[in-house]
Amino acid sequence: MARADIMSKEFISDSESDTEMDQTFKAPSDFKKCDHLKKFPLDKLTKKSEEEVWLLNIPANLDISKLKTLPIDFKRTSSVTVEKQSYEIEQEKNKDNSNLVVMVPGNKRDSLKILTKQDKPFQFDKIFTVSESKDIPDINYKEVRTERENVPVVSGLITRHFATGYDAEDFGINEPIKTKKKESVLEENNETEEQDNSKKRHHHHHHKEESDGAPSKKKKKEKKDKKHKKDKKKENK
Repeated sequence: MARADIMSKEFISDSESDTEMDQTFKAPSDFKKCDHLKKFPLDKLTKKSEEEVWLLNIPANLDISKLKTLPIDFKRTSSVTVEKQSYEIEQEKNKDNSNLVVMVPGNKRDSLKILTKQDKPFQFDKIFTVSESKDIPDINYKEVRTERENVPVVSGLITRHFATGYDAEDFGINEPIKTKKKESVLEENNETEEQDNSKKRHHHHHHKEESDGAPSKKKKKEKKDKKHKKDKKKENK
């Protein structure tokens, strides 16, 4: 049974149901205020300016401080080597990046804000992706490939079933294939037919004899009946 002190009230007033909880933001325990942001040259992002804002997506293990130059090729993928590791640089041209915005330091340089241009979020002019590249060694297929061994052909085999669209002539077989099993089945069928025909002939002959002898028996019976009637007439006289 539920305890009375934790049961809900029978009626709830409007003031109780609409109670708002005050939520205040608390910074994480390891939070450190940023005070080293540099001023972003916003004055250069004018309509007449030829300067652009690019976004570079780089791997986590790439140290930017050791990247002195970054070769860019707008027509094809370029590459750069940093500490004996090769990286490929490719521009993302057909990808929708409208959800990306530019974050710049505020006036106090202790926080970031969204960069706007003509009251709209500023979009990156170009976006590049830097990714690790691996050198794949050339493969000598002649050394790697294992030659196929043909399965030994058993002598005396006869092709009985052909692939769809092929017949005996495609495999150089001129004579039709006949098997002993088929021949024996044909012989058995012929013997069965002969036996059935002989039984039919015998039955027909026997039936004919019975039909031929039936009239003679009828005549004998009629004569016997006539004689019996004559004998009765004599006795009555």
